[in-house]
Amino acid sequence: MEINAVGISGAERGAAALAVMAAVSGLQVRVYDMFKESLKRTSAKVQWRLEQMGRGELVSNVEFVQDYGKLGGADIIIETPARSSEERVQNLMKICEVVDKSVIVALCAGLERLEVVARDLPEPSRLMGFSFAQPVSRNPLAELVRLDLTSDEALSCATEFLRKLGKTPVIVRDMPGLIVERLRCPYHLAALRLLEVGKGLPAQIDRALKQAGGFVTGPFECMDNLGLDVDYEASKYLYEALGNPERLKPSASENRLVQYGQLGKKSGVGFYLYEEGEICGHNPDLSGVAPYLGIAPVSDELIVGAVAQAVIAEAHAAAAEGLLSEYDVDTAARLGLGWPKGPFAMEREMTEVLDNVRKESKRDLWGDAV
Repeated sequence: MEINAVGISGAERGAAALAVMAAVSGLQVRVYDMFKESLKRTSAKVQWRLEQMGRGELVSNVEFVQDYGKLGGADIIIETPARSSEERVQNLMKICEVVDKSVIVALCAGLERLEVVARDLPEPSRLMGFSFAQPVSRNPLAELVRLDLTSDEALSCATEFLRKLGKTPVIVRDMPGLIVERLRCPYHLAALRLLEVGKGLPAQIDRALKQAGGFVTGPFECMDNLGLDVDYEASKYLYEALGNPERLKPSASENRLVQYGQLGKKSGVGFYLYEEGEICGHNPDLSGVAPYLGIAPVSDELIVGAVAQAVIAEAHAAAAEGLLSEYDVDTAARLGLGWPKGPFAMEREMTEVLDNVRKESKRDLWGDAV
């Protein structure tokens, strides 16, 4: 099956980027939303982006509609994040009624498993999930979620479609957090546990991971950028969905900051203080949520090793649960998270550092940090 026409359900987050990518790839696009204002805003974004790319003539290839029936000619439907779960199911049921039985329906995948949404939809062989790493317009990773009844033909077609959009797809089973969130969570939690047992301040831990580990963004910067409320809820969901494993237990310190309304960059204070969007100091309230704050900082090497150890352990768990190859996990880490290397590459290349972390751990240097 060849894909020539794309239907996008929902004109909110990610819709404009998807529409532009599809139009530039030579495809016809229709974006559906029930709200006229959402369509107007997304239309303006699409026009702006295409003009900035020097492809303004492609604006005519993207149509914005408020009628489900106009999605009927699509070869693939891509769902973007819905405003509510009730709206989501209602939209998908109506879309499945108007499109041909052969049309691929790509559900918006994220933290939660798709099984609950997909089980009531008709023609399960054409259902799957798409999770585009952020920002959609620039990040090349797309996690393609294979459901239990997804056909090989539909999966192959979707894989080629994603490549046509310029994405690098990795195929994942329907599991909580997929790959990207399963790896992001221990990256943050390991740093939080170091903080809580006094092994460095946020800036010291972030600097170690950037300078000695090669990461573009340190974990505390990442949490502040994402929003501590969003990050905490994600870690809480994964912890509960995966059976409450101790390694993924959410951070009490992060939760306290959320309760204080200190949510990161968007509130002006998180682990750091912000002025005009730039870091200008540590949050002075950190000593109240992490009583051992900064009492015994350790070397950059051991900080990197402790965080890598947590990420590697989770990579093994995720790979086993999702029947994932080491290559796919490492690809998702590099492309989706922007890490210098994936966890399995870390494991192969950091043998001495990881051995040192284990030795220090046995001497109780880390407490509960690793």
